[in-house]
Amino acid sequence: MPYTKMRRSAAAGLAMSIAIAGSVLLAPASPAASDSTRGVRPAQSTRAVDDGGRHENRKAVRLRPFKGSGTGRGTATVRDDGKITAVADGTQHFTHLGRSTFHNESVCTNPTCTSFIGTTVNVAANGDTLIFLETTLDGVSTFVITGGTGRFQGATGSASTTGSVVSDPQNPLKFSFSFESLGTIVFGDNLS
Repeated sequence: MPYTKMRRSAAAGLAMSIAIAGSVLLAPASPAASDSTRGVRPAQSTRAVDDGGRHENRKAVRLRPFKGSGTGRGTATVRDDGKITAVADGTQHFTHLGRSTFHNESVCTNPTCTSFIGTTVNVAANGDTLIFLETTLDGVSTFVITGGTGRFQGATGSASTTGSVVSDPQNPLKFSFSFESLGTIVFGDNLS
């Protein structure tokens, strides 16, 4: 894929960054691709930088594949106002995170809790964090990467998630789950 280079205002750059964060680009695998990236070719774009109107070429950033899977356990709670909240923790293995842990807090947006919104904090083995805002609508989850700490500071991206949830027969407010995710990540200024 060719590099995309253009001159633009900060507002146009922000719009392009948002569009990039929501894209998943798949291309045929090259023979040299490793198993972890087979079939996914990172795209190139320019980072939105306010350069005082000089419109110089900006540093190219890479849209990289981001995929993984994990398992976890959680507990739902019915609040006094009738809203259902859930807290979940687990382990996972993702590209760029490696073996890591996560903590999720969500609020159900329908009575059956097949739709919810939440925040997930992922912690890599070295302590760097990556933060997701998750939206699930009728069991279909997507998340948007909103940054983090360490090498994930300023990161953006998105992914789709599929999985299964099993309620504990002894206590329906407790549950376990497994999932797989596929998407893309754009690193901030700490890693290009």
